[in-house]
Amino acid sequence: MKITYLGHACFLVETAGKSILFDPFVTGTMDYQDAMIASDFIQCDRIIGSHFDTFGFIKIEHETALSAFDERNKELILMEIQSSFSIY
Repeated sequence: MKITYLGHACFLVETAGKSILFDPFVTGTMDYQDAMIASDFIQCDRIIGSHFDTFGFIKIEHETALSAFDERNKELILMEIQSSFSIY
């Protein structure tokens, strides 16, 4: 397993032949377009958004974000506190 710190709260985890990007933050908007830019740059297909909607002024339409990633054959996982996922 390789873990690369990319700044702010963003990490790239490479394991089991998969690349997983956690909390991408590129332009300062903290919305799903920011995550899309980062996933294209890093060339990964699984993106974990673990603090979407953390602050009251950040409102992300989850269905819109999930649909946008799905259209590009990428998986966006919006984590909730104490949730988990498997690497397969």
